[in-house]
Amino acid sequence: MKSRSVVVFGKLIGAAGLGAALGASVAGLIAVVFGQAVQPGSTWLTGLPALAVIGAGVSALVAGLTRRWFLSAAADKPHGERRRLLLFTAAGLVVVPLAIAVGQLQAAATMAIPFMVAGSAVTLTLWMRAFRRTRRNLHGGRSLIRAAR
Repeated sequence: MKSRSVVVFGKLIGAAGLGAALGASVAGLIAVVFGQAVQPGSTWLTGLPALAVIGAGVSALVAGLTRRWFLSAAADKPHGERRRLLLFTAAGLVVVPLAIAVGQLQAAATMAIPFMVAGSAVTLTLWMRAFRRTRRNLHGGRSLIRAAR
């Protein structure tokens, strides 16, 4: 029973980390829109192609490693695996460079941290709702708390 709790806790941490990355990418998008990240001589601008390739590669690896963790219903469909791999790779292509662009903001702490906290809260809420719904379906309509007793 303890190993199951550890796995669930690991998935919860993964969802929070995903939300933090999404929140950082929103703050990075603000840096790009306001032109702070694309100024001449910016190190982010010169490293953009490498960041995009790294983000796509890491996201494709994560899609393969977490095949059944987050989107098990989509993985059971015939074309779910390819679609999931494509989705993760495209997301990594965009999210990783934007998350790194946060460093170009002059007021990074005041701008990025609220977005990261909000992103974590949203993804945790969505993940918990999906987790409870999945567990409820597995236990014949009983909630997770009642199933543990």
